[in-house]
Amino acid sequence: MPVPPTFVELAKSQIAEAKEGVQALFYQIMKEVEAVSKGQKPLDAPFIVMTSMILLFFGVVILTFASVFTGPAVSQADKAATAAKKNK
Repeated sequence: MPVPPTFVELAKSQIAEAKEGVQALFYQIMKEVEAVSKGQKPLDAPFIVMTSMILLFFGVVILTFASVFTGPAVSQADKAATAAKKNK
């Protein structure tokens, strides 16, 4: 019977899949930009929308991480006061 994958293995595989997807998307965008710059293809609305959505997505992700990982600093006195309230 096979051993089920661990959380770390699942996370690694999902990160690898996401990385491949982002690389493929980046490659497609670069092909579009190159074709537009050479005059082979006009700048069309779907390309503009796709690029805007990607930038918006990464902006939201960055803001989400910033809001999650930065917050009000909790001093040692505040921690001690909270612990004292819990012990009463």
